[in-house]
Order: sequence, then C-alpha cells, then structure tokens
Amino acid sequence: MKSEVNRDLLIDLARLARKYPTEDWASLIAWLQDESRRTQLITLLQELSSVSKRLLAKAPHRKRLLPIPHLLEEMKSQDLAKAELLSDFWRKLRNRELLTSASSLRTFAEAAGLKGTNWSKREQAINRLIRELAELPLKEIQTALERTSAVPRERGGEYERWVALILDRNR
Repeated sequence: MKSEVNRDLLIDLARLARKYPTEDWASLIAWLQDESRRTQLITLLQELSSVSKRLLAKAPHRKRLLPIPHLLEEMKSQDLAKAELLSDFWRKLRNRELLTSASSLRTFAEAAGLKGTNWSKREQAINRLIRELAELPLKEIQTALERTSAVPRERGGEYERWVALILDRNR
C-alpha cells in the first residue's frame, strides 16, 4: 500500500471545488467531524477502490493521444522527412488548401485505405487522418498524398467566379 496519495486523484478532487459552493464543502467538513461518519466514508472509499480495480482490469487501457503538433514534433527526431511532409499536409488541410469538404476528406481516406471515415467534425477528421498517416512508412504516405490529385475538386466556387467574370464582361 502506498503511503502517499496519488497526485492526479487530488487534482480531480480539487476540480470538484468549481462544481460545488462553499456551503456544501462546509457541510461535508462538519459531517466528517463525526467518527462514525468518517468510518462510513472509509468504507465507501474501500468499495469504490474495489470497483475501480475490477473496472480497470476489464477495460482496455487507452493511451492518451498527443496533440497533433506534439506528435509531429516527436516524429522529427525519428523521421524528419515524414514529419515535415505530414506537418505541411496538416497545415494545408487546416487552412482548407486541400480537401476542402468533408466528402473530399472521406474520399481521400477511402482511396488511401485508411480506417476511419466516420467523423462528425472536420477537425476531428483531419486529426484522425494525420494520426493514421503517421503510422505508415514515408513511401506509403507519399503514395496516399499523390492520390489527392485524383480526388475530384469542388468546382462550385470556380464556376461562380467564371460566371461573374463572364456576366461582368457582357454588360
């Protein structure tokens, strides 16, 4: 048994301070002044501990995902060319220079043979694409990116500009 309390647990408890008013904390402190109530709380915490242990044993451990900028920064030490390629691609996706619609992102992911194409938000899609591409060797990433030129571009904006240009000339 550890003699020190897990720092993250204390931080999580501290987050509760924002959720409850001062009066609730004062009531809890007063409630804990009674020895029998402290014993009840200890029993409750022991039960929570055993439930936690069982849940953690059953649940697959998910590692925390690094934000994309950190992922790309870490990648630089392992494969600079791959990191630069993905950084440039990520920037162009975020700036809507490439694959400007959700459907074009989905088409690209399918053409590249990537897993996830079920996204609710564009930024989520971009991040998942970068994460999946980061797992591939550089050559496979380059091949996948070459396919972006085969993804049909949306021509609505271009068409509207041509129409405006033609109409302005005819006046």
